[in-house]
Amino acid sequence: MHRRSLTAASSNESVRKRGKKGFALVLALGLTSFLLLLLLALTTLSRLGIEINEAHAHRLQARQNALLGLHIALGELQKLAGPDRRVTARADILGENLENPYWTGVWSTEEINQEPAWLVSGIDADPVVNRTGIKLAKSATGNKKVTVVSVPILRGDSPDGLSLPSSSGLGHYAYWISDEGVKSSLAKTDRVKELSEESYNEQYRKHLRQLSPVRHRREVFFTTLVNEDAEGIREGLLKTTDYGQIANVPGFSGDELKGAFFGATHLSFGVLSNAADGGLKRDLSASDIHDSEFPFLASLKRASEQRINQEGFVEYPGGGQPATENSGDYLNAPSPLITEFALFAGIFKNSLESDFFRLEFGCWLELWNPYSFPMSFDLETENDLVIKISGLPVIQVDWEANRGQNNNRIGSFSIDLNAFQDEFVVNFGIPLAEGEVKTRIARANHVLEQSLPSGTVNNPAKNLVTISAPASILTIQYFNASGQLLREVKGLRYEAFNTPVYGLSRNASPSRTNPKHFQHAFHYKLLDNPFSLVEGQKSDMEKWLSDLDFRSSLLNPGNNLLHASLIGLTVDPAALHFVVFFDDTDLLDDGSGNYFRIFDFPAIDPVSVGSLQHLQVLQDRPFSIGNPWGDSHNAVFDRYFFSTVPTEDATWNPLERLSNSFVKVHDYSDNTTLEEKLKGQFSSRNLLVEGAFNMNSTSVEAWQAILSGIHLENWTYRFDDFSFTEPLPPITRPSVKNGFFRLSHGADRQFSHPFEEYPQYPEIRPQEKKDWYKRPQQDWKNAYRSGMRELTAKEVKDMAEEIVRLLREKANPFISMEQFVNSALLQRSINATTINTVDGSNYDSTLSANSIPFNAPSFLTQADILSSVAPFVQLRSDTFLIRAYGDVYNPIIQQTQGRAWCEALVQRVPEPVEFRDRTNTDLVAEDYNNPPGKFGRRFKIVHFRWLDSEDI
Repeated sequence: MHRRSLTAASSNESVRKRGKKGFALVLALGLTSFLLLLLLALTTLSRLGIEINEAHAHRLQARQNALLGLHIALGELQKLAGPDRRVTARADILGENLENPYWTGVWSTEEINQEPAWLVSGIDADPVVNRTGIKLAKSATGNKKVTVVSVPILRGDSPDGLSLPSSSGLGHYAYWISDEGVKSSLAKTDRVKELSEESYNEQYRKHLRQLSPVRHRREVFFTTLVNEDAEGIREGLLKTTDYGQIANVPGFSGDELKGAFFGATHLSFGVLSNAADGGLKRDLSASDIHDSEFPFLASLKRASEQRINQEGFVEYPGGGQPATENSGDYLNAPSPLITEFALFAGIFKNSLESDFFRLEFGCWLELWNPYSFPMSFDLETENDLVIKISGLPVIQVDWEANRGQNNNRIGSFSIDLNAFQDEFVVNFGIPLAEGEVKTRIARANHVLEQSLPSGTVNNPAKNLVTISAPASILTIQYFNASGQLLREVKGLRYEAFNTPVYGLSRNASPSRTNPKHFQHAFHYKLLDNPFSLVEGQKSDMEKWLSDLDFRSSLLNPGNNLLHASLIGLTVDPAALHFVVFFDDTDLLDDGSGNYFRIFDFPAIDPVSVGSLQHLQVLQDRPFSIGNPWGDSHNAVFDRYFFSTVPTEDATWNPLERLSNSFVKVHDYSDNTTLEEKLKGQFSSRNLLVEGAFNMNSTSVEAWQAILSGIHLENWTYRFDDFSFTEPLPPITRPSVKNGFFRLSHGADRQFSHPFEEYPQYPEIRPQEKKDWYKRPQQDWKNAYRSGMRELTAKEVKDMAEEIVRLLREKANPFISMEQFVNSALLQRSINATTINTVDGSNYDSTLSANSIPFNAPSFLTQADILSSVAPFVQLRSDTFLIRAYGDVYNPIIQQTQGRAWCEALVQRVPEPVEFRDRTNTDLVAEDYNNPPGKFGRRFKIVHFRWLDSEDI
């Protein structure tokens, strides 16, 4: 038993020893496994670190390659678009259905037939050809995209002169340069709000908003915007620095932002350079402006400086005509227009017992103030208007006293009317309201008395006097109180007459209000039929407003067929005896108080040359600046601009906003003060245009945003009629949408508006439009009363689509504003819509009976559009967005091991790339005006960011 116990104990001990050995084995195996796992983990971690380092290196290398593409793109942009004489446009200006419509092309204005250069990577780039490449941009839906060909990078390559380190890996770069100027600037805000209230009162700001839009219409792209002018939106946009940041501003949708990429940009700036001829534009606001290559500059400058006075009147007598008149000179010298004139002459006796004949003259005039502001006169002057008539005939007077009696006596005498150089004096008295027509009566300063032979029997019924004269040609001249010639009407045929009269009036002072008291008369009037009786032909008023200028200083119906067709002469002087003078068939004065305001007059400083369309051009058609018949006068759009920099105010702060809210100070460093730099004809050296828009744009949405820019809240209008003791109360419009103003300064001084009857205007039916514009009596009088138009959203879109269609039809960009304006592209786009009709048909296809009279104040013209957009439009872009791509490629495994994308916003500035001598002030100024070298003006990167693949 004891042995068994020992044996059992020994057995248990053995088991215990074997268990320890097994545990150790398991432990050893576990530790070995752990060590293996640890080793594997360390190896994996080490490998992961190596891979991360490799990926990071690949990413860095890809970024370096992307930066290489960016620098090459910047160099190409500088070389191709840096010079002034370049215009830019997107590829789809060549036509529709291109594979790469959003590529940017650069055209030289020096070599018109030269093929464009495309701002993309790759050799022999052609936007028409479909090539598999790198995608650098797309819309939210993906159906609009940009692809370019990537360029391989080999170790040791030095593409375009850029040196690469010998350790460079294999890879590619690619770039695409987006033309941001063809897009609408979303971040353009209302800068009028920043104007000093001390310098710019509420009415001044109202004029500014009527002249041009304060911003582009963002609502075209962002339907979620509720209050587009809310301070939160404005302040938020002012803080943004790139397109992507706009998504953080309240009211903007990120999806809509992505969808608007090809039509909208953050903010485009423009250099005030002349793409047609090179150099900088000259500032018409400057007092020292001169330009030997533009002969009409002096008169343009003088005319552009005219303003209404502090009381709101157009002053008369004004500047009159210049001392030297040259055809093509510009004038802004207002005076009442004489639209109807009658000269009466007769022989009278003071009494039955008188022994004298008395020859007297009288004249009637219909005077019209065609301007958008009332016209004031010097009440102390009695000769506001002096009328001189030459070419009057020699009158033959034959008389027989006691005709039929035995003691009859006969005799005769002649009177040379020209010997008296008769003058008629008109005093206006009270002011003429805007558009008002008044009749004035004048008498001659000279009275001729002819003694009768003695012994004449004073029996009027038995006294026969015959007055006769041959035909003659009259010249009528009108002078102001200063003796300055205002108008001359030549070649007026005064018909021969022979008038027997039994008895003579013994009225000591024959009535000047009744032509029956005169034996003969002469009469002419400017015909003013508002509508044509022949389809396809212009009416009288349409001719005056497009082919002739009412204000012309010289009318000659004797030598000018057009003048002759628009001046009505009374052939038979006796006909006036029984006709009511100024009868109610006249458009201008039918007795119902018509007020037709045709021409605007400056109330504040012009902000662009577009607002000069109302200047009179001597011996030329009206509204020349901005319309296709302006020809060489439209070169002013290429050569000049208005900075509105004060020239006299010594206390002006150059950092304050100007009344031209589209210009922004861009300074460069030298020893001249900023105020000195900006007060000169080349202030453009230090200015940029904010929200600049390239009119070669083929973006329909961008054009919509531009064309619908004028949006006014709580707009009021009123009318001055001096026949009322109290002025008419103003009428307030809740809003004016999609507005264009023929009378940009005086638009709020109008008699009536469709809104008064149709509060939903302009969204009214064609019949309602017809009912208002053709009234009263279906003679289009309301079309001549209103100096503004508002368009429906559809009309704006239709016009924008037609503009783009016509640009693509031309198939290449315009190279000068003069060429653009003279092409009538904007007018043709208007005519292809229902804007100027009242029956819902397009203007090109409707009858004249349903068309607003051509060039009437309510007829929208391309000059009206240019008046609105001229402060910020050009035919090239100066803001570009470069998107660059880079990758690293492993040829062994044939895989791309790293990719990177970047984006840079690049801005051209007035500063030249090269200077001849920076220490020479005069040479520096010359180099700014016309940069030396071949690279033109400098491009600068103003914003940079790296992109993810989701950003493309």
